[in-house]
Amino acid sequence: MKLTRLTDPDKIDFTRELNGDVWKGHLSVPDYQFRDRLLAKSPMCQDMRIYVVTESEDINSTDDIMSSVEIIIRDGYKYNSKDGKVEKTLVKNGCIGGVFTNPKFRGKGIAKFMIDELNKICDEEDLEFVILYSEVGDYYSRCGYESFHVPIRTRYIDDYEAKIFNGSEKYSVDGFDVELIDYQGFKEVMDLHNEEEDKRIMAMNDGKSRVVFAPSEEVVNWFHLRIKYFCYNLVSSPEALKTKAFDDIIEEFTSYEPKKLGIKVSKNGELLGYVIWTFELKMEEEPIFSCKILHMFSKGSSKTRSGSDFTIKKLLSDLTIDYMKYSKKHFKVASVSVWTSDVDEAFGGEVQENSSLSAIRFKNEKSIWENNNKLPWF
Repeated sequence: MKLTRLTDPDKIDFTRELNGDVWKGHLSVPDYQFRDRLLAKSPMCQDMRIYVVTESEDINSTDDIMSSVEIIIRDGYKYNSKDGKVEKTLVKNGCIGGVFTNPKFRGKGIAKFMIDELNKICDEEDLEFVILYSEVGDYYSRCGYESFHVPIRTRYIDDYEAKIFNGSEKYSVDGFDVELIDYQGFKEVMDLHNEEEDKRIMAMNDGKSRVVFAPSEEVVNWFHLRIKYFCYNLVSSPEALKTKAFDDIIEEFTSYEPKKLGIKVSKNGELLGYVIWTFELKMEEEPIFSCKILHMFSKGSSKTRSGSDFTIKKLLSDLTIDYMKYSKKHFKVASVSVWTSDVDEAFGGEVQENSSLSAIRFKNEKSIWENNNKLPWF
């Protein structure tokens, strides 16, 4: 067996044909293949790679692929606290996704072989850490990955009565300025996040090392391109997109729901916090959407009501639920979920098992993984 990197688009399409039944959702296989080609053109995927396990170099059909995996190489930071100071270093890291073994070859240890070989490549290229999100439990511990069980909190829309949102893009609550965030409009909030998180981690002068994936607006835009394509497919044929340039497709998607994909809260002109969401889609008699919060962030611990624990995150939680309740006029949203690494009990709702188990592997010394949430997922 050998691990080979694919660069030929037709051969990459073989991997989509192979794993389509698992991940294509309501899309046809050709539409699913086109979606992933489109996502691969997004700025987040500048160094995305696809590897396959084969018995020979000849790949002429799905039958020749034993297993496949994708990885994105991107920037992160390592913070070393030593001798009374903290040093910050730019490092490369990877995120693994799309692990799939051809049913004909399962039970033979091929997936483990593939990840072990990919680990070697990551080490050779000096990736400080590699993360993944497992749907098969703690399987990847046998490949050197440490797993983390991060539960989620879920609130159901039908259990909530809308109280705040009035249909305006900008409004005020308890003296705070609230504004909905448009598709492709997340640079300001991500800049806030990165600045505040850098301050927070640099202040942790405790003799420990920490690593963090460096999120950006490009990462947020990738998630939103993904759901925009799904929603476009509900009402239009993607065939019309196949001759268009990437930037033209992005522009066209602005007119399709969902149009608002986050909320930011400010006071006296100062940005204090935000929430970013995306959606997952389930096809029943009508499309049912589940809102998945990618990230919720507040600057410090500002309170919206004197003498209470009504924090910015609590306000953002209620604003999100309120907006989703209102959005049912346009499309049916059943629930809102968020990783507990982003919120506390102030979010409310049910604490549930997370089907996605996050895991990390370090090339060298073990460090603390900061911001283990939904945002690094791929």
